[in-house]
Amino acid sequence: MNIIIKKKMLATAISIASASLVLTGCGGSSVNDTTSVSAAQSTTLSGSVFKGPVDGATVQLLDQAGNVLGETTSKAGVFEMANVTIPADEAVFIKTFGGSYTDEATGETVNLDNQTGLETVFSKDEVLDLMNKKEFAALTPETTLLAKLVKSKIQQKVQQGKAVKDAVKEAISESTQVIEQELIANTNPTAGLVPGGGKLVRTGNLAKPLAESTDQAYAKNRAISNSYQAKNLNLKPGQVFELIDKQKEDLNADGKLDGVAKGNPVRIRDKDGKDKDLSKVDQKQAFGQARQELFQNTM
Repeated sequence: MNIIIKKKMLATAISIASASLVLTGCGGSSVNDTTSVSAAQSTTLSGSVFKGPVDGATVQLLDQAGNVLGETTSKAGVFEMANVTIPADEAVFIKTFGGSYTDEATGETVNLDNQTGLETVFSKDEVLDLMNKKEFAALTPETTLLAKLVKSKIQQKVQQGKAVKDAVKEAISESTQVIEQELIANTNPTAGLVPGGGKLVRTGNLAKPLAESTDQAYAKNRAISNSYQAKNLNLKPGQVFELIDKQKEDLNADGKLDGVAKGNPVRIRDKDGKDKDLSKVDQKQAFGQARQELFQNTM
């Protein structure tokens, strides 16, 4: 079988593998300082909430100060938020709370509380562009990590004298590069055969059965792989979100996912109540193994 046919088969397999797991997982107010969207622009924001499709989650659009600019509910992993008011702030966050999804590694239903969910971040211009083009924002575990890192970086850059708009742009770009380097790069289960797969994805309807692009197919694969990584670390399925918080603490310290923050080991308590020292875990390698396990299982 020649290499071109193999590449096409693997590309198709990635989408089908993601699709099959997606199917098993199916189960506002404004603030004073805002920028009005003109009549020629859309005021509806659509998006996908994917850790497996998350159903019944509260979805909020927030400005940098945490003021709620719009709110809706996800259904089978997608949402539509009408009459959105865009803030004057340069960073816009989309965050979910609650809802439920099926954990792919265990088959268990994960019910999220009203403080747990996914998140993403865009600049004001990016959100306007999404709405006008009627594209979907994508919320996944990796965009959640991104949003958490960006919040800290914006504050640091503004304190250093950066204009807010520049601070937001740089914070998103730099945080994206850190996540791609420390977590995504070289974890591709089909490296060398199918191009792409190393890009953090913030847009697209990831709840669709078949991915619209190779990058989106890999983003779905990575979101699902978080369940396998949690299982391999002996964590409860819902501890995926706790692990994201630990990774944020780790990366915030020095930009390295080495399990050390400010000279101290980053620890997480597993489902047996035992502390796990993440400085003794090669998290990138573990994530790569989880992605490989998922790919092999679904092939």
